[in-house]
Amino acid sequence: HVLYPPVNTEVQFDATIEGDYYLMLGRLLPYKHYDIVIQACIKNGKKLHIVGSGPDEERLKSLARGHDNIIFLGRLSDEDSQREFRECKAFIFASEDDFGIVPVEAMAVGKPVIAYGKGGALETVKDGKTGVFFDEQTAESVLAAIEKFETMKFDPVHIHNHAQQFSRDTFKHKFYTFLEQYDIM
Repeated sequence: HVLYPPVNTEVQFDATIEGDYYLMLGRLLPYKHYDIVIQACIKNGKKLHIVGSGPDEERLKSLARGHDNIIFLGRLSDEDSQREFRECKAFIFASEDDFGIVPVEAMAVGKPVIAYGKGGALETVKDGKTGVFFDEQTAESVLAAIEKFETMKFDPVHIHNHAQQFSRDTFKHKFYTFLEQYDIM
C-alpha cells in the first residue's frame, strides 16, 4: 500500500488568474536543479520567480546575474508564497523526489506543473492534464518542456480537483482505513 503524505490543499483558488512568470519554490539545494531552469530561462527570456533560500543561493544568484527576467524573492511568508502560486503561469519542479509536496501545493491553486518525469512527480502530475514532463535534468530539456507547455491549454478547475486526492482529509481517511483493514486499532 502507498499512503501519500498529507498536503494542505485547502487554499484560496481563483481559476481566473493567469500569470506571466514561472515559479520555483523551496530550499536552494544543488539536487533541486534550480540551475538548469535558470539556464533555460536565460536562453528563452521567460520570467522566473524563485522563492526560498539555502546553501546554493549565492551560486544560483551568480548564474542569474545580469538577467532581469530571473527574480530571487528569498523566503516568504505562507501568505506571500500562496500569492506567488496563484499569480504564476506554472510551477517548475526539476528534482527527483520521492513525492514532492510543493508541486501538489501548486496544483491545489489550479496551476500546472512542469516537472522532471521521475520519482514522485510521475504519481502526482498527469502529463498533458495537470502539467508537462521533461526527460532529462538539462537546460535543453527544460526549454523543450516550456516550449511545449506554451502551446497547451490547461483547466485550472481540473488541476485543483486533481490535487484534492492528496489532501489532509484524504490522508486521514486512507490512514484510518488502512489501520482498520489490518485490525491495528
